[in-house]
Amino acid sequence: MVTEVIDIGEPIIHFRESLRPAVERRITQGFDQLIAEAGVDISANAATVAEVNGLNAQIRDVGADKSRLRTLRVLAIIAAVVSVITALVLFPLGSPAAVTGGVLLLGLAVAAVLVIVQRLTPQIRGQRERVAELTGLRDSAIQVGWNQLAPLNSSYGWFTVPDIVASGDPVLHTEPFLTEARLNDLRLGHGWNDPVGEFSSVLQVITGDINGNPWLMVETLNHEMGWKTYTGFLVITWMEAERYRDSNGNWRTRMVQRSQTLTASVTKPFPEYDRNAFLVYGNVIAPEVNFTRQPSKLSGSNEGKMAQARLNRTVNKLEKKSRKMGTDFTVMSNRDFEALFHATDRDNETQFRVMFTPVAQEQMVSLLRDNQHGFGDNFHFLKNGNNIEIHSGQLQGMDLLANPAQFADWNLETARTRFRDFTHHYSRALYFTLAPLLAIPALQEPRDGMPLADNDSTPAAWELEVAANHLGESRFANERSVTTNILKVDPLGSPGKDGAVPASVTAFGYSGTDRIDYVPMRGGDGRIHRVPVPWVEYRPVRKTTKLGLKPVRQRNHPASFSVGTRPVSV
Repeated sequence: MVTEVIDIGEPIIHFRESLRPAVERRITQGFDQLIAEAGVDISANAATVAEVNGLNAQIRDVGADKSRLRTLRVLAIIAAVVSVITALVLFPLGSPAAVTGGVLLLGLAVAAVLVIVQRLTPQIRGQRERVAELTGLRDSAIQVGWNQLAPLNSSYGWFTVPDIVASGDPVLHTEPFLTEARLNDLRLGHGWNDPVGEFSSVLQVITGDINGNPWLMVETLNHEMGWKTYTGFLVITWMEAERYRDSNGNWRTRMVQRSQTLTASVTKPFPEYDRNAFLVYGNVIAPEVNFTRQPSKLSGSNEGKMAQARLNRTVNKLEKKSRKMGTDFTVMSNRDFEALFHATDRDNETQFRVMFTPVAQEQMVSLLRDNQHGFGDNFHFLKNGNNIEIHSGQLQGMDLLANPAQFADWNLETARTRFRDFTHHYSRALYFTLAPLLAIPALQEPRDGMPLADNDSTPAAWELEVAANHLGESRFANERSVTTNILKVDPLGSPGKDGAVPASVTAFGYSGTDRIDYVPMRGGDGRIHRVPVPWVEYRPVRKTTKLGLKPVRQRNHPASFSVGTRPVSV
């Protein structure tokens, strides 16, 4: 737990002048330290990379030659075929010129065949063998590179990136794993009604605090039963009498065949899944105000008279609506904040102002308008009592755990670039997810009278769900399941000596059975036809597996975790 009081000031300035350069320095220092501790021979790996690049260049050159030879062979084949066909056309003409021409063309065809058989095909075969030889040499050199970087690849830990990021700013410090006490603190101590129920599974979770006020970021896989429309077709034909005029102008009747495609549809239950990531923050400041806000298009408006006029019109409408409804809504002094933050459903003006002082208003406006360092106005902000939820765009699909397995490579410079780019993005995404909280000084007040619940080392069930999901749902799914599975974990006891928690993992999925509904439809022949519509009937299936699980993310632990006592690669 971080004990120092965090006071970052203006969030964007802090990021630009403190966090970003600090992370850049620590990336360079940290990666160089990993290289030194792993004993990587930088020059040897550079030579291996140069060898691989040279072999790749040769493979490309030989491949290009082979493509040219194949093109020539195709042209020779075409020339031979055309010559033979043309000769066969000329010979029947019988004239000396035609016969002579035919003979010459046959000679050209024979020459083309000889070139194909004796020159082009052997050369193409030789080039193919050369490509295979060079590819083998290239693959062997790459394996040498993997061997050279094996000590480095095994040295990345789950906290390699988080420690670098936290050294740039302590607000980004994260705990080794989420404890049951921390989760209960948010649920019971702060009244958070978490949305992770029986139809959701936790894929990732990290947790930290701001001056003792707990936060966690979580990504969940969610399921609900929706609907899907299936379509079927039936082609019908019938004979129909048709009147027509014959060539003499007389009316006659004939039978003609008509056809029509009948289309029918049925709507049936269909399992739907989606992912959602969000931040939740526990804070006792202004507990009686509740409100929501969502991204505003006005935040992206260019500064100028027209943009300001749009903001003013928005605020004027808010004032008129408030007077008409007789609410106690009062426009803040910073009209830009009122228009951009737009928390018009707030239910306690006094406590809203406790949170949003003039400084907080100004800093929030800067954050909403910033697309250069941050992500602009891309977040939903929901306050309910003593807890706040933030749903931001950059959090969706983010690797919250900073899985170290992704940095493994045979090319040192490629690994360095990937490590640097990921760490920069990770720190930026993490920071600007927290930035709406950091823009409000009142939310950074040290927690008083409620010690942070971090003295319990028991992993929360959520952490065990993360571990189960990292193992893969296929390990736990019922053999009849044809859909995605929601994994739910129930701890069955305390951690053993090896740290593994005995638990049951239940996978919820659906079996699928092909069905056909016949939908009656009237055709153009006046008859009712039964149009077949194939669909799938989904029925719930489950399977429960008992095993020992450890939290995925552990300090000084490489990119693997344990199931029971057996290491399993991520």
